[in-house]
Amino acid sequence: MNDAEVRQELVAAARALGVVEPRPDCEPDLLYGPLFTELYDSGDPTYSVAIELIYEGYLLHYRSTRVLKEPVSCQTGLLAGDFFYARGLRYLAVRGDVAAVDLLTRLMAACSYLRVAGAPLAADDDLWAFTVAALAALCQGAGATTALALFSEFERLVADAALDKLHHSVRQAAAALPLACPEPLLRHLDGAALVATGREV
Repeated sequence: MNDAEVRQELVAAARALGVVEPRPDCEPDLLYGPLFTELYDSGDPTYSVAIELIYEGYLLHYRSTRVLKEPVSCQTGLLAGDFFYARGLRYLAVRGDVAAVDLLTRLMAACSYLRVAGAPLAADDDLWAFTVAALAALCQGAGATTALALFSEFERLVADAALDKLHHSVRQAAAALPLACPEPLLRHLDGAALVATGREV
């Protein structure tokens, strides 16, 4: 499955939602699915599709949709976001990948906290990039403890009211991931990939 087919899955999910029409001639920018493929390309599209569906759910909750006609009301955005979340997680659940589901649900909880706390959106972007890299590391045989370590650190930073140190913590956790080629992750943590796709940094 190439990027065009991943986009088709996003549009298919939008049509299945049935609440708001997809954008006409929708060609959503992909961000974290391609990052996963750069870090670990197994030829299996499941993770890229799941990641992009879950990311669309996040965008519907907190930023701007890539696939639905706007304007989207707050209530509709919450409903649609939950739908995309669930559809993405289902891809991983049917594979029995408990560690991946755990990792992504922790990401969603952390982003929810960051939005309530009014943290810069760059903090969400850091967590997203790390999580995708951690998924790639899991697929390459890394232990779940290594992949989840950042979220234990996140809880400590919240308790200490020290979220300003999150970027540094993400960098440290990223360095501990056993990735064959970490450069794509470092690009995302530097914000270059987000600027290229027009996302806020």
